[in-house]
Amino acid sequence: MEKLTPEMEAKTVYYVEKGMEGIFDGGRYNAFSRAACEEAVIWNYKKYAPKGCSLSPIVVITENIYELQLMYNFISEALDAGDITLEGIKDENALREKFIKEIRSTDCGRGRKWAEGVIAAATTGDPDKEKKYNFKTYHDSYLFTLSVWSDAYYQWFLFLKNEMGIKFPAGKEFEECFTLQRKSGIYSAILGDKVCVVSKYPQRVHTNRNGVLHNPKGLAVEWGNMFEETKFPCYYINGRIVPEWLFEKGFKREDFLNEKNEETRAAMVEIINGSYNETNLAEFMKAYIHHTQDFVHKGGEVETMKLYRTKDTFPEEVDLNGRTPSPLSWLFMKCPSTGTSFMIPSDSSFETCEEAAKYHRPDYISKDVPYTWNSQS
Repeated sequence: MEKLTPEMEAKTVYYVEKGMEGIFDGGRYNAFSRAACEEAVIWNYKKYAPKGCSLSPIVVITENIYELQLMYNFISEALDAGDITLEGIKDENALREKFIKEIRSTDCGRGRKWAEGVIAAATTGDPDKEKKYNFKTYHDSYLFTLSVWSDAYYQWFLFLKNEMGIKFPAGKEFEECFTLQRKSGIYSAILGDKVCVVSKYPQRVHTNRNGVLHNPKGLAVEWGNMFEETKFPCYYINGRIVPEWLFEKGFKREDFLNEKNEETRAAMVEIINGSYNETNLAEFMKAYIHHTQDFVHKGGEVETMKLYRTKDTFPEEVDLNGRTPSPLSWLFMKCPSTGTSFMIPSDSSFETCEEAAKYHRPDYISKDVPYTWNSQS
């Protein structure tokens, strides 16, 4: 068989939905069970742990993948330094007290800088950031049978088994393994010789209509946290990571006008719009819609543009025709495929959206070429 039949392709939707069940609405977080978590961890250690590892490790539970990295670093370093014992790790309350004291400390080589180093590594994967603090700051959750990816493998296994009739020599063991993982509520795990640190799933995940992380009103991924210092804020607009300060500090009209990063500006537009309410945008900008135009592209997609202009003029502004003072102008574009809204700084000399759109295309495209495209990349 070179490809799936239409009937088989239609059935894949069911398996994808089953694999994602409980992730976005917090179902897996709410169903978390320490007993089920420990059962899954011990099963995997007995099956896969190399010689010298405990077959019944101590399981430490964290609320998010930032805490996961922090806690594993703390435990491994504290054990090496003799600051804690394996018996001490079993006392969850005492362990957390020592852990947060270390995070809050500013008198040692770890503490605040250590925490910053870990979050930099966990969010960017930048090796230079890791070396900056001279700590083993990031650890892979490499075992595919104890992570968020487990369900993807398991659903493919079920699809091949149920829909294509493929038999697997280790099918029974495979099924037992992934059933345990699903019940465990483990999002990610770092496996040590004698200690396994795990993270729960998020409490809620927000996406846009295309299924990518998106929330213009706050956190796109709502993780739990043990302490204020170990929060893991995940802000996304249309699948792109956006700066925390946009939500946590907020921004004013002047911030928007001065922002040079186009992606950050696009995120600001989405936040201002809230639920794509363009009235908010006009009020925020103290601008009015000078011109509106729809473009029907060759693929049949309709793109709506709006040319905004401020009522006020500014002495430092000079338009393309040399007029000053001039108003500020922006071209509002909404991508038909992703839904992302962009507010591109434009020029007040333009009277129509098409004039502005042609101007903002690459220089090698003649202004005589109509503003349409055949397909999207």
